[in-house]
Amino acid sequence: MRFGQTAMFTTFLVTIGLILLLVVGIYQGKDSAWWAAWGQWVGGVGSIAAAVTALWIAFEGWKKADRQAEGFRQREERELASQFGVWIEKSEVTESFGKTREMYFVKVRNSTAQPMYGVSVGVEFGQGTLRFFWRQPIVGPSDVPVNFEAERGAFHERLMRAVVKLRESRVGDSHGEMANALADTNSDLDYWHVINTAKMTVEFTDGNNVQWCRDIPGKLTKG
Repeated sequence: MRFGQTAMFTTFLVTIGLILLLVVGIYQGKDSAWWAAWGQWVGGVGSIAAAVTALWIAFEGWKKADRQAEGFRQREERELASQFGVWIEKSEVTESFGKTREMYFVKVRNSTAQPMYGVSVGVEFGQGTLRFFWRQPIVGPSDVPVNFEAERGAFHERLMRAVVKLRESRVGDSHGEMANALADTNSDLDYWHVINTAKMTVEFTDGNNVQWCRDIPGKLTKG
């Protein structure tokens, strides 16, 4: 039995006892000396009961305050972590001699006021052991998203290899051949198919030294 329940039960028993004592005294016609003696005893018991009740009230108040503080802390942590975003985006880049090219990048944006630590991003393309992984010790606050890779094109190169494997796996199948023919008219179809079926995970530690893990489409859990 919890402390609060024990205190309430004890107070209830004391109250019932006092009522029974009053009934017995009236029924038997006790004299003033008897009432005086029992009055002192009842006063002592009443003081104890009052102290127990006050202690119970304080105890319940402390527990409620602790629950509220813990709830506030958890909300604050989650709000902090939710401001750290990772996604895949296609962007146009300029290469040598002014030539432009569209490439896919892993983008990271830290919208908080403090850095994130030990940030790692892993993408498994579902094509055997083909995957992308990169880790940075620190990602500082930024108003704009930044590319998250060791060198430009690292993610895009692995994505292209995954698309090639996907197209090769369709050869010889009627439906697969139709999918390849359709993708020939719009190469983005195969790229986004691979991206949407890939498994992407993000791990990082916030400024309060709390570890987090986020998957795609965005489930956020403590690490």
